[in-house]
Order: sequence, then C-alpha cells, then structure tokens
Amino acid sequence: MPEDIPPEEFDLLAAELALGLLEGEDRVRALRLRLSDRSFRMAVSAWQDRLAPMFAEVPDAEPRPDVWSRVAALLEDRAPNGVVRKLRAWRIGAFAASAVAAGLALLILFAPLRAPRPPQPAQPVAIAQLLDKSGQALLLARLDGESGKLRVQAIQLPEDARVPELWVIPPGGAPLSLGLIGRSGSSDLAADARSRALLRPGSVIAVTLEPADGAPHRAPTGEILGSAPLTAL
Repeated sequence: MPEDIPPEEFDLLAAELALGLLEGEDRVRALRLRLSDRSFRMAVSAWQDRLAPMFAEVPDAEPRPDVWSRVAALLEDRAPNGVVRKLRAWRIGAFAASAVAAGLALLILFAPLRAPRPPQPAQPVAIAQLLDKSGQALLLARLDGESGKLRVQAIQLPEDARVPELWVIPPGGAPLSLGLIGRSGSSDLAADARSRALLRPGSVIAVTLEPADGAPHRAPTGEILGSAPLTAL
C-alpha cells in the first residue's frame, strides 16, 4: 500500500475510481496509482466486479432534445468564443460519427446473407501393416485421407525377378492396382480418383510380385505375399 495514502482512504479511493467519481488531479493520481501499485489495481478491479450487477440494473436514459440548445445558450453568454467553436465542432463531429455508424449498421442488416459452409469432416489417417505367412513384417502403409497419398515403407520384401505391386481390395470387391513400389525404402503413391474412392478404413491393402512390364496390371498374377485392412488412427 502506498505510504502517502492512509489505510482508511485506500479502499475508498479505489471505489471512487471504479464508480467514475474522481475528476482532475485526483483522477490522474488514482490512474497513475492503478498502473504502479498492484494492490490498488486489485482493489479497483474488486470494486468493479462488486458494482457490475448494480450497473446492469440501471435503465438507459436519453437526454431531452432541448438539452444541447440550453447548454449552447449558456456557453454563448459565459464562455470564450474559442470554447464555443470547439464545442460546436465536437457536436458536428459527433453527429458525423453517428451517421457513419448508422450507415454501417444498415449495410450489415441489409447485406445479402451467405449461407454458412457446412463444416467438412476431417479425413482420417489410416495404416496397414502387412505380414507374411510366418508373421514377419513385409511393409507398412500409411494413408493420408486428406491428400489421398499412400506412403509405403518396405521392411522385408523377398528378392525376386519380379517387382512388388500394391493393391487395394474394397469389401466385397475385386483388387485394384495402386502401382509398383520399391523393394526397400519408402514409396509415395498418389491415388487416382477411382482408387482413392476405395482407399478408406476397412479396405484391404495387399502386395504381390508381378512382371515389371505392363504395370499397373488389371489383376494380380502372383501369389499374395501379405495383406491387411486399413485401420483409422
């Protein structure tokens, strides 16, 4: 608590600032204190929270139309001409700002409404781990449902004169070639529209050894080395 403020006045000053009762130097002093003193800042915030329900119950009030003309008449008699000119300019500026705000409100109210786009469901990422008959891992396939790309990581494919070819088998459907893959390392396959429609969780990924010529083939000719369903993560 600042040393120059008695404890009995500290909370009262915070309440007066929260209520907007301070003016002039007193208000400047309180605002500076709120910036520099954490305890005073917390006291003002506590009073604002305490008074908020009361402010919500105060009804809005509009001044009578003759208020400005009466104020202007008093200023004409008592205030210097420079002050009157400034107040007139302020009044014109206030009316102009009100007109701009009203125009913006009309634009917002009467602008044609666009139907909101329905949220697009997120496409799942799915994986399939293909094993051979002995349970050894052959390859791992990862499908990015958003882009439709399939990344294949070869783990242990057998050596052969033929080359590995990857297939997708939809539930109850025939195999469709996804293309040739490397015997080692990773391969990225960009699915066409037809195969992409089949690449979804539940479809089976299979690998066979096929002749290099004529790929992608219409149907497998070699034995299926391994297969596994795509499982969504």
